[in-house]
This record gives sequence, C-alpha cells and structure tokens, in this order.
Amino acid sequence: MTKIVPHLPGLARATPSREGTAVKPSSTGPKLQRGTLDASQVAPGRGVARVGKALDLHQDFAVSSRMIFMREHESQKHIFLARGDGAGAVQLTEGDAWHLYPDITPDGRFATYAQGPNGNDLAIVVRDLESGATRTVSAGSGMNLQPRFAKDGKSLVYSGPADGVQQIHIVRLDGKEPRSRVVASDKPCYFPSLSADGSRVLFQRDISKTQREIVV
Repeated sequence: MTKIVPHLPGLARATPSREGTAVKPSSTGPKLQRGTLDASQVAPGRGVARVGKALDLHQDFAVSSRMIFMREHESQKHIFLARGDGAGAVQLTEGDAWHLYPDITPDGRFATYAQGPNGNDLAIVVRDLESGATRTVSAGSGMNLQPRFAKDGKSLVYSGPADGVQQIHIVRLDGKEPRSRVVASDKPCYFPSLSADGSRVLFQRDISKTQREIVV
C-alpha cells in the first residue's frame, strides 16, 4: 500500500523509511523543535497557534463559517465560538478549569476540546452546539491533548496516555458509546490529524528530546 506524506517547508519530501511510514527532517532544512510552530507551515484556513505569556490561541474555520478558538486571560482558558469573520463571539465554557485545543466539525454541529483542572490532567470533551450537551470520550485521566475531528465528523483523534506512553487514540462517535482504538508506539506521539475518510492518521512522534518525525 502506498502512503503519501505531505511536504512541509524545511522537511524532506515524501521519501518513506524502510517501513514506509515516517519522514524525518532534512539535513539542510530547519529541525523540528519541541514546542515550536512555524506559522508558514500551517495550511491557510486550518488554524494558527501562538504561544506566549498573554495569549495561547488556536482557531479553526468550519465549512459552516463558524470559528472556534481558545482565549486566555490571566489564569483562565476558555473556548469561544464566533462567525467566520470573527464577529459575534460567544463563550462556550465557564468555571476555573482549563479548556484547550478546540476543534469543530465541518457542519458546525459539534465542538471538541481538552478540559481539566490543569495541563497535566485533561479529558477530551465533545459538545453538541445545538443542545449544549457534553460527553467525555477520552479513555482515562492524564494529558489528553489535541483532539481533531475527521472531515465527516464521525470520529476524532487525540494524543493521550496508554501503557505509560503518550499515544494516538482514534474514537468513533457515530454510536451510542464512544468506541476507541490506539495507534501503538513506544515513543510519545502528538498533534494527530485524520484523513478525510478517517482511515489514516498523521501525527508527530518524538525521536529525541529536541526532534520529532512526521508519521502517517
């Protein structure tokens, strides 16, 4: 089976490893550094992340022209929903809990985000934006991070602990109860994203304390 790895600036083009699954940083381009993001590597319309003392914002634009984002003020981190032009922002979350990494389905019906008392104890929540009902879909406690919906909204993927390692979890949402499976890895994995049909997942995997590889 041929697997395609998208080209990002500063990375080698799709030259599979022996297993045909990983692309490592090129020797001539910049290395992938833990905790950094070059905005030029973010596809237009998909999202932007900024990290700083005063602001930690992640936003996504849905086909329905709704925008979801996280706004940080002092010690509070809350999720907001707005029109595609940024107007009419409405706060979705409340209280003292942290709310991070929001995403929204293409039809604008459901939102997901990580929620918990601090950055080390987060659960993945799915919220019905019409009824306001929420449910937790992560498998257990710990650093459950970075949920992303599939294009059809029937599943999502996130980074969370499993067997003592940060791994990628895929959750089916089209049944009465979440059904999940884990993409097993012996190294920590982060920032997953599902293909349009939900059959493949792309994510970052640690290869050292300062480098990550992109795996599909």
